[in-house]
Amino acid sequence: LSAVVTEKTIEELPLNGRNYITLATLQPGIIQFTEKSGTASATRGVQLNINGMGGRSNSFLIDGANMKGYAGLATVTAADSTLGVETIREFRVVTNSFSADYGRAMGGIINIATKSGSNEVHGSAFEFFRNDRLDAPNYFDVGDAPPFTRHQFGGVVGGPLKKNKIFFFGGYE
Repeated sequence: LSAVVTEKTIEELPLNGRNYITLATLQPGIIQFTEKSGTASATRGVQLNINGMGGRSNSFLIDGANMKGYAGLATVTAADSTLGVETIREFRVVTNSFSADYGRAMGGIINIATKSGSNEVHGSAFEFFRNDRLDAPNYFDVGDAPPFTRHQFGGVVGGPLKKNKIFFFGGYE
């Protein structure tokens, strides 16, 4: 059993912090959780509970390569950060009855397909902006909403290095 989150869905749905992994929670049987260890005040990566199995029981693949992070968290890249939303073509969430070629997982599989270059140079740039003036106060806030400002910049570019042979695609966020 699996579900594909397409490029259009990734681009059009609002993502807090622009982390596409949270879209996996749209599938049945998947929840996101945070587990703090010891006295650490922060955790690394997003943890997904798929069909009742803990975060360490999942497997994360980028274009077929295993990218399971420290303690099974969804760091998704060797640099301990998720890919930019603009670089993802689609990702598939496999929750049950997956074939043996996936292996190494008891919970579920997050299989990410990245975009690639083509024979035409193309790209985009963006800025996502949020601040407290655009947010409604929480029910429990006394007075105005707490101060908050976030600017997220980025862009992607792709094209040919050698026509019909070698392509490049890169993104920054």
